[in-house]
Amino acid sequence: MSLYAYSPNDQQGTIYAGLQNLNELADILMLERKQELGTIGKNNLIESLLSPWDESKINELILNSGDIKTAAKDVVSGIFRNPLYDLSGLLSHKEAFLNLIENSSFLSAYVPAARGITLDDTDALFVPSRTLLTKNLNGTANTATDQKSSSTLIPANTPVFILGQLRDRPSMVSAERDSWLLIWRKEFGLKFVRSGHIGRLSEQDIEKYKQLVTRNPEIVRTERVEREFKLDNFDMLMPGTMPLYSPDEGYFLAKRNGRKGELVQIESNTWFIYRATLDHATLRSIDEGKSLTTHIKHPPMKPTVRNYLDDLHNVMFHYPIYVEPRLNEHRSFSWGEGITGIDNLHGVDTSNFVYKLVLGFGLRLPRHSADQIAEGMKINKIYVDRSKDTESHYQTLVEHCTLGRMAAFANTGHLVCIGSVSMAQLSYLDKDAGTAALNNGIKEGDLIPLVATSPVGFSWHKEVDGKTVPSWTITPKAAVFPIFKKGPYSSWVSRKNYDLTIFSFFENSPKLETRTEL
Repeated sequence: MSLYAYSPNDQQGTIYAGLQNLNELADILMLERKQELGTIGKNNLIESLLSPWDESKINELILNSGDIKTAAKDVVSGIFRNPLYDLSGLLSHKEAFLNLIENSSFLSAYVPAARGITLDDTDALFVPSRTLLTKNLNGTANTATDQKSSSTLIPANTPVFILGQLRDRPSMVSAERDSWLLIWRKEFGLKFVRSGHIGRLSEQDIEKYKQLVTRNPEIVRTERVEREFKLDNFDMLMPGTMPLYSPDEGYFLAKRNGRKGELVQIESNTWFIYRATLDHATLRSIDEGKSLTTHIKHPPMKPTVRNYLDDLHNVMFHYPIYVEPRLNEHRSFSWGEGITGIDNLHGVDTSNFVYKLVLGFGLRLPRHSADQIAEGMKINKIYVDRSKDTESHYQTLVEHCTLGRMAAFANTGHLVCIGSVSMAQLSYLDKDAGTAALNNGIKEGDLIPLVATSPVGFSWHKEVDGKTVPSWTITPKAAVFPIFKKGPYSSWVSRKNYDLTIFSFFENSPKLETRTEL
């Protein structure tokens, strides 16, 4: 069997460099930076952050699950129901994973001692294994980053609830040799994490954590914040981290206390978990001349054009918006925020892209696209196009898909709306994009919608020898894309089996009036 980074029947798509500068797009569209994109539709950031320490939520979880052991098995079995996951070698170990869970014990009710916290950035995994769940790379549209190892990367200093420890290691936890824990967080549910990433705070520290994060919440929005104390070669705070801040005492972060695990007896379970303390931490911007306030914000931020574009840039690129575009790098696509590239950077998938975009505005979404879309529909459903017609879908995007809004086909994925430009504007921004538009169904008088997303690729249909055949165009990057009426970038308007819906995570989201002339 021959393996490819992507199927030879697929083609590599173009990311148009001239469309990636969000400030330039805003200037072309004449967007006023202070204009508000609506009002905060839902502010659940703190409630969701603290949900693993909420007795009523944990007891509700256990009641709804019926049996945590069975629920843990369902997490493992569920991922292997996808027949594409057959090259990682893990499928042959499925029964071993299930037996490991069967031979382990789990909680049957909320216990305060099972409240934990992440000590560093932590992968929440579907299977208790470090081996990646890799798709069949000989299939269509399976790039080397099209893998699903984690549901999400949990930032350091984040509460979790521990429901059990798997008996896969000797009864000792250390940095070099640790076991698997079954933990829960509201946005992604039950997952497996290495016990070396989790600690237990004292009751006094837990109360201090709750008070500080409630009174004065702060959230890291870029990758340019360094913390003073270093742990396991980790010294940077990832976007989404919520450090604790006291006006009188400065910053605090959870830190491991000691190098060995602590014996914990909970119900009939004996666990070895690290002890942790809330420790003073000095945070600083690693970019000269940039203060912490550039990188750390007080949520919920006001949903202005400026704030929204800044955060949209942050989830698309590795460096903040003040770094000139030619030095910046798009984030790679990767299922579940998995590792990508020789630099071991974490990628971002479609739902993670949207999750991170709205986090600073006070909304912590679920981690799955379908659940995110459902949440947006509840907050502000703006327009539904039920025509199943390509031209109608296209005009819906032109008319309603403006900054601050989203577009979605059923529950299959969603796009971040930017606005529409004329052919003259498109060609001015990027000549290649202008040429491609004319070759793919666009006429001189048409407007072209621009959207942002992080796809593995676009599915579409093309004519081959008089027949319509499915095709994929691979574009595994978080970027701004144009929408055309034909060809690869018609994917989001040519889906004839679904309704096209425009919605917003902000209430009272206005349809922005933009300039369409140079």
